Amino acid sequence: MSAVLQVPLEAPPVVAPFAEPRWKLAAAVEVAVVAGFYQWYSVVRYWVGGSTAAAQRNAMHVVAWERTLGIFNEATVQAAAVAHPDVMRAAAFYYGTAHFVVPAVALVVLYRRDRVRYFMWRNALGWTSALALGVFALFPTMPPRLLPAAFHFTNVTTSGVDHAFVPDLYNGFAAMPSLHAAYASWALCALWPVLRSKWARALLVAHVALIVVAVVVTANHYYLDLAAGVAVMAVGMLIARWRPARSATNAAVAIALLGGAAACIWLPRAAPLPVSLDAAGVAVVAFLVLAARKLPISCALRETECESGRQTLSLGTTRAE
Repeated sequence: MSAVLQVPLEAPPVVAPFAEPRWKLAAAVEVAVVAGFYQWYSVVRYWVGGSTAAAQRNAMHVVAWERTLGIFNEATVQAAAVAHPDVMRAAAFYYGTAHFVVPAVALVVLYRRDRVRYFMWRNALGWTSALALGVFALFPTMPPRLLPAAFHFTNVTTSGVDHAFVPDLYNGFAAMPSLHAAYASWALCALWPVLRSKWARALLVAHVALIVVAVVVTANHYYLDLAAGVAVMAVGMLIARWRPARSATNAAVAIALLGGAAACIWLPRAAPLPVSLDAAGVAVVAFLVLAARKLPISCALRETECESGRQTLSLGTTRAE
């Protein structure tokens, strides 16, 4: 008689009951958390908007610093692009769209591929935005396109895709630091270890380069704004590493964020809003209440028990030949 040890190489995973629907619900709550935070960011950015005199005075400081460094040539760069209307339209579109779409896609990719990394870089994005708000409040800066005509800039207007979520909340003096540069560099650092494809990494680098070009040719930022944006992102990343997330955010936080944002944004404008938005708001609140009942108070960062399963070893005997 001989005994044979059978070790299945790919044993079927043992998945906890209802694990997949539960984590789909957790992912939806994360979407609500990010959306609620961004609405609060927009509200505070609007509240801290400085006066025109202060913004122009600070812009003159930035211009003086760049002249000292010998890099104040944004008007020359924009003039070369203005001669090509198609280039300007493309730059304006990219400026108003990619700034929001790329971070959203990056968060989805991180959430699906590395949950622990997702929470760290989600918090880094939040800290970056919060630090930028502090600079907006202390150092309101007029963008180049709003400077007097003597500086030879063309005022190129752009409409971001976030307008539907934060109506009429605009701060025209939030040039320093550039969150376009901050979010682009954030996406590069957050996704680089996750993406193995050379083409995907090349697209990330190209996105950073295109953002730099877009913000300069549309005259929305100075070169020093871009450097400050990268610096703010680096500090936000360091804070997120220093204060790591211990758990996922629960549905109660999402309700608080969205509820507070609604009180500041939507309720004062409830009359002119279409009925469909009111219905959508009620549906979101109902969903989050359901999520608060279904999800635990604190969702663990790693749900490997539910996703990976357990491989089993089985001993078997066969009849001797």
